[in-house]
Parts: sequence; C-alpha cells; structure tokens
Amino acid sequence: MRAFFSSSSSLFSRAFFHSRRTLAHEFSNHDRHRPLINARCFSGEPSQTSACLRPGPLAHYRSMVREGKLKYDTYQERVAFELEELLGKLQCYQKEMEDYHVKLATWEKNRENERRKLLLEEAELKQKDGVWIDTKNHKSSFIDKWISRRRRRQNVEPGVGKMVSYFNREKKLDSVVGVQPVPPTAPKGLYLYGNVGSGKTMLMDMFYSATKGIVKHRRRFHFHETVDVFAIVALSGIVSKLLTTGTVLVTTSNKAPENLNQDGMQKDIFLSFLSKLEENCQKILIGSDIDYRRLIPNKRMDQVSFFWPSSTGACREYERMWCEVTRKAGGAITSTVIPVMFGRCLEVPESCNGIARFNFEYICGRPVGASDYIAVARHYHTVFVSDIPVMSMRIRDKARRFITLIDELYNHHCCIFCLAACSIDDLFQGTDEGTLFDLESFQFETETEGGKLRRDVLAAGSVGLGPAPSGITSLLSGQEEMFAFRRAVSRLIEMQTPSYRDGVQLFHPLFQQHNRQLTDHAPVSQLQPSL
Repeated sequence: MRAFFSSSSSLFSRAFFHSRRTLAHEFSNHDRHRPLINARCFSGEPSQTSACLRPGPLAHYRSMVREGKLKYDTYQERVAFELEELLGKLQCYQKEMEDYHVKLATWEKNRENERRKLLLEEAELKQKDGVWIDTKNHKSSFIDKWISRRRRRQNVEPGVGKMVSYFNREKKLDSVVGVQPVPPTAPKGLYLYGNVGSGKTMLMDMFYSATKGIVKHRRRFHFHETVDVFAIVALSGIVSKLLTTGTVLVTTSNKAPENLNQDGMQKDIFLSFLSKLEENCQKILIGSDIDYRRLIPNKRMDQVSFFWPSSTGACREYERMWCEVTRKAGGAITSTVIPVMFGRCLEVPESCNGIARFNFEYICGRPVGASDYIAVARHYHTVFVSDIPVMSMRIRDKARRFITLIDELYNHHCCIFCLAACSIDDLFQGTDEGTLFDLESFQFETETEGGKLRRDVLAAGSVGLGPAPSGITSLLSGQEEMFAFRRAVSRLIEMQTPSYRDGVQLFHPLFQQHNRQLTDHAPVSQLQPSL
C-alpha cells in the first residue's frame, strides 16, 4: 500500500483502507509531540465500542510484553490502544453501513416503482388529450381548433418544459417515498509516524490481522506498489477522494504530515490534501528513539543468514545453507522468468520452489527498480544474494537499488541470506571515490514505511544496543539519507532474528495463498512452499 506525494519524500509507508463500498483498487503499506501518556492510562479496557471484539492490537501487544517477546514501550502501547479503539469503531461502522445499504436499496426500489407510476399516469393523460382532439367534429368552430392546437403544443414539452416536468416529478417522489438515506459518518483513521525501528510496522501487522472477519472491504498497500502505477500529484487527488467518500485510512510514515513535502512541489495541491488528511486522520507520534530491531536476543540464533566477510569460510557456509534450504524445499534448481509489470519480465538465474538466488551485480548492478523487486518478493519467500560489496559513492546507484531490494523483501516478509564483504553496520561506509551522501533517489524509492520493525523485537538483546554507528553522521549528509541508511541496516538486522523467520510462513503471500487453498479445500496444484 503506498501513497506518496513528492519525489523527494514518500507520503505513506503503509496504508490500510476501509471503504463504504468494495473498491476495485483501494490504497496495500503511522505534529507536534503529544503529551507522554503513562502506562496507567491503559490499565483499563478499551471503550465499549471495542469491548465486544475478540483480542485486538492492545491485547496482542500486552500479551507479547508479558511473554517477554517485546520490551514495554509507552508510545507503542498508546498506539495499540488507539488501534483497538478504532477497531471497535470500524465494527460499528461496518454494521451501520450494512443497515444503510439495506435502507438505500429499499428506497431506490420504492422510488423507481413510484416513478414508473407517475410516468404511466402522465402518459395516460397525454393519450386522453390526443383522443379528445382526434374525435372532435371536423366542422368545429375556429375557437375549438385553436384550443386543440394549443394543447398539442403544451403536450410536447420541449426544452425547459421537460426540465420543469422532471423536477416536479422528483418533488412528488420525495413527498411519497422520502429523501435518500444518509450514509453514516466514517470514524477517523490514524496517521502513525516515528523513527526507524520504533514499531510502526509491527503495530500495523497487529491491527490488519485483527480486522480479518470484522472489516469486509479492506486493502493494504506498500509505497512501491503504487509509485509505478500512479502519478505523484494524482495520488493526492485519489486519496482525497477516498477520504471524502467514507474510506478509513490507517497509515505509517517516518514524517509528520506537514513535513511530507519539504521540496515545496505543487504546494497548493499539497496543502489541500494536507487539510483533508488532518480532517480525516488522527496524528500519533511513536516517539521512541530506540531502534528495537537492534534488541535481538542471543538465544535461538541457530541459523545465520548474513555471512561475512566473503572469505573461503563464509562462502563455504553460504553455499552449504543454499544446498540445505533447497534440499528441504524439494524440486530441481532451474532458471526461470517472472512477470514484472507493463509487459516486462525478469530472468531469475537460479530458483527452486519459492527460493531464488542472485549475485549483487545481477540484481543491483543493472537498470532494474522497485517493480522488479516487488515481483521477486511476491514470487519467492526466500532470497539469496551473494558478493555484496562495501558501498560508496563509486557504486551509488547500486547502493540505492540494494536498499530498495531490502525494503521490498522486508515488506513482503521474505527470508534473506546474504554473503557480504563486511558486517551489516559497515555496508554503507565505503570510502572509494567518497562516502555516500545526498542520495536523493533513496528518498523516492525507499521511503516505504518510515518504520522500524515488524516484531517489536525482543526484550533482551546482544547485537548492538543504541543508535547506528557514529560514522553515520559523516556518511550521509541529510536527514533523508541518514534515515534510508538506518532503515536498511535496521531491517537487515531484524531479518536475521528467529521471530522474523518464524513469521515468513505466516505473512509471505505464497504461504498465505497456500493456507487459503487448504481452508477452501481446493486442490493444491503446486508443492507446499517450505523453508
């Protein structure tokens, strides 16, 4: 799900929509600091609007904290509380919309029946007038003939006469059938924003899962899934129209709404959109400065997925992992071609039952983009990438593509195995022809989700507690570039964790499709995806 506004900053990282009607294409992909709310504010249950629901985001969040899977965070709990409240409002809204559509259908049926009656009556009157005229004596007086000709002219109702008849008819219908039912007011959505790793994606996951069975017409988008389809300015119009027609928007971003258009492009359109967004969405800051993806537990780290440096030992382990994963998956290793979009295709050199392997030059050194990486992420739940270098200004475009690749693999919850020349923290610190800086394209192609983590990730940790390395300040010159770097590093770290890997079989599209087939008792034409 994604919507965005300017070429230098994305609008939303993720967006969830609930609409009044089934939309053919709704939008997949979170101001000022609000007062810090103490945990005691959430000690009670949500309001009655959500009390009747099954366990929602707040209950899920508290459960994970109790089990030690998450470190308690006041900001995250506050957002979970607001999402729980919204879930209850959506349940009521769903019921109100169902009642509204029943009333609307009845009203339309009754109005159409009454309209036909009125039209029939008007036709019968005209017919009677015509018969009276035709049966008149041909030797009638001059006055009688003049009256007949006048009646014929009046019955034609040319131009304005027809419009007057139409409005009179509609007025009669209003008095007989009543005015059209008014749709219920949609609840306000949420705009969640915050730093890398603060928990936006995790909370969105909890919320979207909780809406299943409650919200019938829902859709989740990521930024890159719309950037290749819609023009930037058009997106603001589309989202504004959806909000006007009763769509409920829940979205995440790394920025407050007013900071989305820092380049000042199409200012009037942006301001209009901003007004509509603030009218229909409550802004909530996830204000934690902690990157929870770095709080990775040292238990169950039985499977390494990031191998470095590219020495003989690391390369051997990487190859062993490829053989082990493909052996478990079954099937032959072959080259194949997958569809991208607009009639384009991408050749995959090595693939096997949901698993693909590329080298860095092939997947990031050629003119490919977000749409190619989306196609890879949708077709393969596990991706191997080898020969990843230390990135510097000399390979700036390749670095940009690599970050976009990581964004899409993460957004689709793919498992990734890497063979790199250095550790994750050093990937973007190369000095060949200068360190990376001013990576404008990072902003356009990778502001996928301003977020920080798919699983708030675990209470105790051992892989780097604290901010990104100090070299980040000298590495990138601006806030946008710094954010892109930090997000990529943060996501790569999380993608190694057991909790993330366990979630692949729950969240990746291939596994979800397979589970739906089993639920529907449909024949499974392909082998079950496996890791």
